[in-house]
Amino acid sequence: MTWVRLERDDGSDRPDLDPGWLGRQLADRGHGASFEALECEKVGRFSSDVWRVRPVGGASPRPTLVVKQLCQPPRTGESLDLEASFYERLAAKLPVRTPEWIGRTKHGLVLAEIEGLRAFDFERGPEPGHAEQAIEALAALHAATWETKHDVEWVPRLSDPALRLAWQADYDTVWRQRRAQLDAIYPAFTPIGDALMGRLAETLAPLAYPCALLHGDAHGENLALDADGHVVFLDWESPRLGSPAFDVAVFTTMSYPIRVRRKVEPALVERHLRALGPHSVDWADPWTDYRRAVLRRAARIVELGAQGPFPALPWVFERCATAAVDHHAMDLIV
Repeated sequence: MTWVRLERDDGSDRPDLDPGWLGRQLADRGHGASFEALECEKVGRFSSDVWRVRPVGGASPRPTLVVKQLCQPPRTGESLDLEASFYERLAAKLPVRTPEWIGRTKHGLVLAEIEGLRAFDFERGPEPGHAEQAIEALAALHAATWETKHDVEWVPRLSDPALRLAWQADYDTVWRQRRAQLDAIYPAFTPIGDALMGRLAETLAPLAYPCALLHGDAHGENLALDADGHVVFLDWESPRLGSPAFDVAVFTTMSYPIRVRRKVEPALVERHLRALGPHSVDWADPWTDYRRAVLRRAARIVELGAQGPFPALPWVFERCATAAVDHHAMDLIV
């Protein structure tokens, strides 16, 4: 068995993937197990290295694979172990589409690639209909796990003070380091940023309830459309248990240019509430929770400034910080 590197590979080592193990995993899932070589191309690098791997040779068809391996210390509350646990313990029980799970390796995980996925461009925003489908898919996830009885003891909870204190520590450190840079990008947020120092954890405490399973990073690239126009949920490195407003705020603040977000935001939030059906009546104050979740997203973008090169930081921060100012986030800080 040989490895073949394709042109897009950047020279990094190939993924740590044992061919014998891979053949057994594919056979267990009804795919052809025999192959003569593995074609490999590097397709991404952020907190994980990501490869596309194609088994070639042999008579039976096999899926193209996505291999993810950690390449730097994970961000607070995120890990490939969490993602693997999601696929092993929860994915099959949920009414949302996810990639097929192939297995966990010593250093990462392997999924079957869904070909033809369409993730919208961050800077331009979604095509017509994509956002509405994504919001309804999020509502389906939240409704199915409302006050969840699933096997979720391993999922980080927003009710856990230790998680929020870890966010607090990350935020305080980066805000001190990057305050001048972020002030130059969007100075209207700076009073809010200053006020969050030492107060983020307590301010976010109400996002613990109502409690549903959250994707945790539900921006448009992670809620792609397949060839049939159905939403596919990708990248489950940061699932949470907490208020559904968390996911909705990530989607709206990250997915649109500022002017467009202001126009479509109320309808998308209301669409999510309608799609929750009877669960929405048990949600005491969804709009205040949404505002608080918008503030959390702005703080999260601050924290990401410490994660190495982040070329998109200026426009992503401006987008999320503007949303926090628009929603009078200062009034929520306790």
